[in-house]
Amino acid sequence: VHALRELERLLGRVEADDLDAEARALARVLCGFFDGTARIHHEDEERVVFPPLLSGTDVELIQHVRRLQQDHSWLEEDWRELRPQLVAIAEGIDLHDA
Repeated sequence: VHALRELERLLGRVEADDLDAEARALARVLCGFFDGTARIHHEDEERVVFPPLLSGTDVELIQHVRRLQQDHSWLEEDWRELRPQLVAIAEGIDLHDA
């Protein structure tokens, strides 16, 4: 939740055309989180948590796990689209020129 709030804060900075050193640092932190912590968390769930749940007999639980797997897939797609823009901000590249 914290990372999403920070992403929203950065979006406000983008909209205000206020991409100073602090905004670039925030973009680097967010890239690190979504490339690292979030991705590792999802990989761990896929590898460790989900398989035993999917091998059970609780149909409702299996449906929830499948939904989480789909959510992971969508989040990854969204991140692949968003990442280049955050990297550009982090590197100080003017988004108007990109």
